[in-house]
Amino acid sequence: MRTARPPVGRAYFFFILILALALPALGAEKSRIKAEDYVIDAEIIPKTHHLTAHAKVKFTTLDDVNFATFELNNGLRPTRVVDDKGKVLTAERISQDNAVRVVFPAGLTKGTTTTLTFDYEGNLSSADDSPVEGLKLAYIGEDATYLLYPGRWFPVTNYGLDRFTSTINVTAPAGTVLIGSGAPSTAARNAGGKTTATFTWQKPSFPGTIIAGPFFDTPNGNVHVYLRNDKLKLGAAYADQAAKALEFFASIYGPMPGTRLNLIELPDDTVPAWWAPEIAAVATRDITDKTNYRLLADTIAHQWWGVSVSATAKDDLWLVDGGARDSEMRFVQNVAGEAAFEDATKDMAVGALAYDTVPLGSITKLDVFSPQFQSLVTDKGGMIFHMLRWVIGEAAYNKTMDEFMGRFAGKPAKVGDLQSIAEKNYGDKLTAFFLSVG
Repeated sequence: MRTARPPVGRAYFFFILILALALPALGAEKSRIKAEDYVIDAEIIPKTHHLTAHAKVKFTTLDDVNFATFELNNGLRPTRVVDDKGKVLTAERISQDNAVRVVFPAGLTKGTTTTLTFDYEGNLSSADDSPVEGLKLAYIGEDATYLLYPGRWFPVTNYGLDRFTSTINVTAPAGTVLIGSGAPSTAARNAGGKTTATFTWQKPSFPGTIIAGPFFDTPNGNVHVYLRNDKLKLGAAYADQAAKALEFFASIYGPMPGTRLNLIELPDDTVPAWWAPEIAAVATRDITDKTNYRLLADTIAHQWWGVSVSATAKDDLWLVDGGARDSEMRFVQNVAGEAAFEDATKDMAVGALAYDTVPLGSITKLDVFSPQFQSLVTDKGGMIFHMLRWVIGEAAYNKTMDEFMGRFAGKPAKVGDLQSIAEKNYGDKLTAFFLSVG
């Protein structure tokens, strides 16, 4: 027997009105290729901020094409691009899009799977050539090196949507700690006095983030905390808190899609937090004596919301960041109680209304790192999950989350997929609810 619907309050209708202020925007231009796999050999030289790389990109055409466009950081210069037969192809740099366009003289038919090999190099020392204006997403230095996936330090297609596998070999000066997705196979030193590590990730997702530097590892079971000298004393506390978050999320979503979690200190001159398979990175300023358990929980929750289940299209991206934000709220409720949960939810509601004239449907036109986009997909997305939990009830919501995670583990999902599962467990249509957020 289905439980009675809770009364829908005035605040709920007000929030739905805010979400529905305008019709959804038209979708972004459809991508014509899809990346499948990368094999990357890269060497970093921190002293000169230099990267030299050789990347084999396996991709499938989604239409008949005579060229393909790959996003690549403007600080990096392609020196050679060849096809799977070894033929050198013309590669045109498109600086305004941080991209490289490769021409196929004979064209490629729809459904073709082939490989291009890129040789490229350059310096990554500032935000001047960043794909996101003013935001440093790829940096090589002696203090720390971070090559984040959004930094486009390798040729990227359909950012944030194309799931792919990868094998990444990284060479660095001797003594450098190298961290990536997948347990590293490391040769401590080769004949040249360098450190080399291989990171292999064979479940289609979003690997491609490499962090390196003078880190110290504090292990706690399958959690490894990588901090630098000034923060090293906090390693045990953060390892313990991360282990608690992993245990909680595994209890409601199932096992993490990996064998370990690398919690890493990220310099303050980039994003506040970042995630990748088996990676949760948070800025130095947020690693304090008082553990920032909310930021930690949100970042770790992306192992399920993002690494495991991702978005089908850009207008579905609120499922990823909103799902992680709601997971943060649930973790707060679990470890700190109802009062803390209510306070955290109020914070999320305030963030959701920060851009109250910007409809959720407009995210296809926004840059993913803009304040508007972040407010929409994270806080407004989180509020949608929170309201869904309230509307259909705790039991139906828990069953919906469990079923959604199980059905789409390792796959992209769209908003309609969540709606259909929620309706099945609720026992009634939720068209009005999802229409306002579509």
